[in-house]
Amino acid sequence: MANIFYLKQGDTYPAIYSQLSDENGNVNLTGCTVLFRMSEPDSGNLLIEELATIVGQGVEEDWGKCFYDWQTGDTDIVGIYRAEWRVTFPNGKIATFPRGVSPVVETEGIYNQVII
Repeated sequence: MANIFYLKQGDTYPAIYSQLSDENGNVNLTGCTVLFRMSEPDSGNLLIEELATIVGQGVEEDWGKCFYDWQTGDTDIVGIYRAEWRVTFPNGKIATFPRGVSPVVETEGIYNQVII
């Protein structure tokens, strides 16, 4: 089941957090680049593709933790959106998280909902 993240239309707080993991556990993000991506679920139209902040690089208990600080305009349009995190590893390999069902962001009326 997907996680749901709610925001009121126009809000830029709180940030959206995640802990990325795969079949081996939490992903070591040391030296990686992480992009937060949000798109329309039906068309796949990409609305946001911005750098995320990695938490505690090199600290094992923080492996996989990252967040995106909403920017002005990110949550202005009411709707339901898909969210994902795209990781580029130091060796150039790319992986997208979460595995399986993508998160959703939804903005209903004056609320935005993000499903993760």
